[in-house]
Amino acid sequence: MEKCGNYFIEPLCKIGKGAFGYVEKMRLYNSNKHLCGEYARKVFNPEPDILEKVTEEELKRRFKREILYQANLFSKNIVPIYLFDDRVTHPYFVMSLAEGDLDSDLEAGLLFAEDKIKCINDILNGVEAVHEKGYLHRDLKPQNILRYSETCDQKSKTKELCYKVSDFGLVKDTKPDADSTVLTAIGTCMGSRPYMAPEAQLFGEYSIQSDIYSIGKIIKDIGFNNTEVEKVISRCLLMEKSQRYRSVTDLKLELNKALLCTAA
Repeated sequence: MEKCGNYFIEPLCKIGKGAFGYVEKMRLYNSNKHLCGEYARKVFNPEPDILEKVTEEELKRRFKREILYQANLFSKNIVPIYLFDDRVTHPYFVMSLAEGDLDSDLEAGLLFAEDKIKCINDILNGVEAVHEKGYLHRDLKPQNILRYSETCDQKSKTKELCYKVSDFGLVKDTKPDADSTVLTAIGTCMGSRPYMAPEAQLFGEYSIQSDIYSIGKIIKDIGFNNTEVEKVISRCLLMEKSQRYRSVTDLKLELNKALLCTAA
């Protein structure tokens, strides 16, 4: 077992892989070797083709920023970080172990009408918290929306579906900083094209509106199948970013109005 502060980590198996590293299922033990539970650990281990474009040190700096930014986001709809070690050869952080992700749920047809409404509001709440901190996510897609079951009533132990925004590997702080030029260069060669705004794909330009474009694509994937919601989606996906919603708050308001009109 590996030691991390006052805890011990027992890796179990890999459950995901990306350009910057992999995610593994693990068990966490306290200092007395008592089991705390099962968690997920994201480990820095970039693919060789990425290292042809950017140095490992630059990528490692980005990974450390991912830890910092995600740890600074306090929202029910953002995956929390519990432990991290950024001083080892392969830095890592420990987070909640998800039951699934939105991509798999949509493929399996698991979402009923009320689940879809809960899901998109969870996503909007999470991204709203990201933007309120002055950050841009820049890689919003169904694979990066994780599903959990959380206790909503302590007395009855009733659980409810909860989706959380994850994967802050391409996050950008909109406030100027020394790393912005190098790290933005990394960001422009990454991302998922089907969910990227036109200006992001063509010019590497990111903004609140580029995240809103990605959300529009996700809402379309979820499939509400009604005219009012389609109007909201269309505005999210406008080619000219200035014509999209000004904020996630505005988008959330309009979307929930559309859903209420449909329900009525």
